[in-house]
Amino acid sequence: MLDHQWQLKLERARYAARLAERQDDACDPDNRLVASALEKRWNDALAALQEVEGAYAAATTTDLAPLTETEQQALGQLAGDLDAIRAAPTTSMADRKRLLRLAIQELTLTVQSTKPRSAQVTILWSGGLTTTQTVTCRPTGWHCTTPSAVVDRLRGLAQCLPDHEIAQRFNAEGVRTQTGKQWTYERVASIRKQHQIPTNCPIDPGVKAPRGDGLLPVSLAAERLGVSTSLVHSWIQHGVLTGDQRTTLSKRWVRLNEADMIRLAGRHDWSRYSTINQVMRRHRWSREQVWQAVRDGVYVA
Repeated sequence: MLDHQWQLKLERARYAARLAERQDDACDPDNRLVASALEKRWNDALAALQEVEGAYAAATTTDLAPLTETEQQALGQLAGDLDAIRAAPTTSMADRKRLLRLAIQELTLTVQSTKPRSAQVTILWSGGLTTTQTVTCRPTGWHCTTPSAVVDRLRGLAQCLPDHEIAQRFNAEGVRTQTGKQWTYERVASIRKQHQIPTNCPIDPGVKAPRGDGLLPVSLAAERLGVSTSLVHSWIQHGVLTGDQRTTLSKRWVRLNEADMIRLAGRHDWSRYSTINQVMRRHRWSREQVWQAVRDGVYVA
């Protein structure tokens, strides 16, 4: 097959060279402009023919050369385990398609008009073997249907987790959507809307009230602490308080328990604890390194 392709390529190059030669011979020598152009075309055709002949000569020593006994044995072993070759991570998608084209000689698809929709697939393999298999099509709209077990689980989680954390939990547990995709905030919100499941942990606060996981809106936390909302944002940024934020542009929620209230309202005796400057001198840290230690839970600010 490969040698036949080379012969066709050689024949085309030889024909182009002969045609250019005949055109040059038939040209009137007195018409120098046309003669010059035809002579150049002939030289280009000869150069192209020479290049194809050189490539064919190189191919005969490599691609077209007979396989050695060792290569034949290796090829026989590979042919006996095509599944392993196809599934190997080093096999590209293009190579997988080439393997299929080599293995399959003909494929016949016969659509069945009965319900459920199905089709009979008949494969004629290159070795002459024929296999037949019936494929049943999934019902229309199957990809829009979420299993009831997942919906029930989502209904329970929506009372104590926001949508993006539900998506993270599903992905960590290996739960996938009906089409095999990972969960995202948008997909969880879409399923909730489709099944009319309310969330007890909204992203944007509608009223000044804690949500299902106990987190407060920043405005409510600032009101309880008697400070400004900007200070609460600064405390969250430095790790003094913990919170939740789906994206950098969405609303922040703050975790504020009784211990936090005592710590930040000045009702705790901190005289026996080191100040930030003392920690910086002791560890030879920058101020940002101290705040990173606070965010990591090493120090309580």
